[in-house]
Amino acid sequence: MEYDLPDVIEVRADGPVRIVTLTRPEQLNAVNDELHRSLARVFPQLSADADARVAVITGEGRAFSAGGDFDLLDRMSKDRMLRRNTLAEGREIGLANHVCPDDEVVSAALAAAHKIAALPQQAVEATKRVLNLHMEQAVLTTIDFALAAENESFDTDDLRANIDRFRA
Repeated sequence: MEYDLPDVIEVRADGPVRIVTLTRPEQLNAVNDELHRSLARVFPQLSADADARVAVITGEGRAFSAGGDFDLLDRMSKDRMLRRNTLAEGREIGLANHVCPDDEVVSAALAAAHKIAALPQQAVEATKRVLNLHMEQAVLTTIDFALAAENESFDTDDLRANIDRFRA
């Protein structure tokens, strides 16, 4: 399947596994508005890919992601509409994680992804739904407060000072 995404994110197939790579290595894959929108767009496209069973998300270069890009954070602190849209894009993806040594991350992720992809698809999907029910309920009870608190933090002097300090 051809993915319709900008150059800041790349998807390649490894059998039934899709490797999603953040491609802003000079910025340590910090999430700017283009990458943020791309991440929001990639998941529906992965779901529509009939041959995709599992996705591994990684970052090009020496970092997975440094987090939020300070230019984006700066603009979000000044533009309430951008802030609202960006926070709305950040809601419920259903990711799994695992911790391992740096030099084993990609190989461990791909091994786990291929192991999951080899299992019966309906059973994996149903199991994931069952396991996610509790987490989804917990998130739904807190997400609105969490997003409101994050939104509020953009109006604080502390955030402004941190953005200015890191951008200097």
